[in-house]
Amino acid sequence: MGKITPAHRAILTFALLAAIAVPTAAYASSYWSSMYLLTAFDGGVRYYNGNNVGISMTASCASYSARCFSVDLYKYRAWYWSDWMGSSAFPRNGYGSHNWFNVGSGNYYFHFTNWWDGAAVYSGNVHMYSY
Repeated sequence: MGKITPAHRAILTFALLAAIAVPTAAYASSYWSSMYLLTAFDGGVRYYNGNNVGISMTASCASYSARCFSVDLYKYRAWYWSDWMGSSAFPRNGYGSHNWFNVGSGNYYFHFTNWWDGAAVYSGNVHMYSY
């Protein structure tokens, strides 16, 4: 049996890492994150392989007003072009969730907008998913 050269070892290592990384990164349809929302921001573009896309979280805010913040879903198309799929109101304090039905698989991002009153909203369990 012949020896494995350092060049062959490097190629085999790269091939193994690529085979392991691609399925988990490219085909994931469930993501977890945290959020600190003062005014507005766009979340990252992520791939969802299901026909329906949703988001859920438990939010907290120092201001206990009845105001909500909004979450919009956009289907990412190209550099400056995205399709708006819809919007949903989430409570500043407590649990909220929303599903967008029959939007198809693809690259999506969420846009978050808060009231501009200086009260920040935080969530440590933002779940973005598709099915």
